Amino acid sequence: MQASFFHPYRFYLGFEFYSCFSRFDHESLCDIMTRIFEKESALAAPRSESDPRIREIAGYLRRSSPSVGDAEQRALEIAREGARIFLLDHLVLLLSLSRPGFFDDIVKVKGIERLKELIREDGSCLLVTPHIGPHFILTLILAKLGVRVMTGGGVTQEFVDAVVRIVQHYGLVFEQLPGFTFTDDFKARCEQLIASGTSIMLYPEYSRSARRGNLVVDFLGSAVHAPTGIARLAQQARRRVVMAVLRPRAPFTYELSIGPEWSPPPSGDEAAVEDLIRSIFQHVEQLVVEQPEAWMGWEFFGTMKGNALEAMSRQFSKDRGSGDAGAGA
Repeated sequence: MQASFFHPYRFYLGFEFYSCFSRFDHESLCDIMTRIFEKESALAAPRSESDPRIREIAGYLRRSSPSVGDAEQRALEIAREGARIFLLDHLVLLLSLSRPGFFDDIVKVKGIERLKELIREDGSCLLVTPHIGPHFILTLILAKLGVRVMTGGGVTQEFVDAVVRIVQHYGLVFEQLPGFTFTDDFKARCEQLIASGTSIMLYPEYSRSARRGNLVVDFLGSAVHAPTGIARLAQQARRRVVMAVLRPRAPFTYELSIGPEWSPPPSGDEAAVEDLIRSIFQHVEQLVVEQPEAWMGWEFFGTMKGNALEAMSRQFSKDRGSGDAGAGA
């Protein structure tokens, strides 16, 4: 069986992928998806306090709740629950997508009509989705609600190849099509898609782009680097930015919430760009504080902090250079 997918790094949850799998029985599909998600080895259940996620979560707990007691043990529990959410909840939702009453019994939705209205008004929008809950499947749920969204993200080629090998075992062969990835033309590709009427979903907390700005914000009690690409893209494309979050609320019950929304920064207004990003990070922080086990960002929280040190160093060098130039004048 031949199948195509619109995004090479999200094909394992793509439209064609799901429709092709409708011919497999429940047990086979469970096996396929479990093996695929287990390939995300970095998200496997942590086993010891040496896991970087444990260190980051424990540090956060000590900063936010000095009376937490055994921070490492609590951090281990949070990290293990996060791994369960990522692995099992993705599988549960994928298997439930075609079930009658999906939006009555499994996923409660808030704000979808406002999102549709906004897209009708502007032609497209920029959705921001933090690494919270079973976020990989969010585009499929939105599609089921009548909102077609393209997502940008990256996993390793090794992982992509592993997925292809797994599904080949079941007679499903994928033909990789051009997608939009983290390359030098990533920003231009995003602008083209938005202008063509395609809404895009991006992650706000972390960027693999080499074009890192120098914005640093306080997040969960630490200084972290805050990528500004989402705000600059909104500014350039004149599109509104909307938060979309899928969170577990009870065992196998979830909530999809749309909002808040932000207007694009005025052209040339750097302060407005930074204000928009700060507002997004503040909202994400509230979500993480409410449900720390649902945030997958603990995996790269140390990188966010390290990038902040690099950004502050760049800004210091820039300010010193400006001062030297002024003194020479």
